[in-house]
Amino acid sequence: MTHSFKIITLFFALFIIHGCTTVRVPNLDFFDSNKSDLGKYPKLSDLPDLPNDLRSVKQWDNQVKKIIKDRKNVSDDIKTISKEETSTVDILDEIITLKTIVKSYKNDDPVDSNSRNE
Repeated sequence: MTHSFKIITLFFALFIIHGCTTVRVPNLDFFDSNKSDLGKYPKLSDLPDLPNDLRSVKQWDNQVKKIIKDRKNVSDDIKTISKEETSTVDILDEIITLKTIVKSYKNDDPVDSNSRNE
């Protein structure tokens, strides 16, 4: 019994080794073909410096919390306005106020706000 087990194990091992010899491994040396591209990339010394006037994380968080609070207040105000209380003059004044708020938000945006519609 042990003799037949050894023969089967040896046959199985030879079968696996023979299968490994027929596998073709691709050429993994891909750096040789790309060496000519190395001169095309910018050098680290040519990169611009980081701006010094960036806000801290805490300042961004405070500003976002203020915007969320203002948005919630506006949302709450809209819910409390009834049709009888509003007049055309009040609505036009509110539109001007809201446009001013939007403009101040756009001016505060670090992305160029001139390219967007106001």
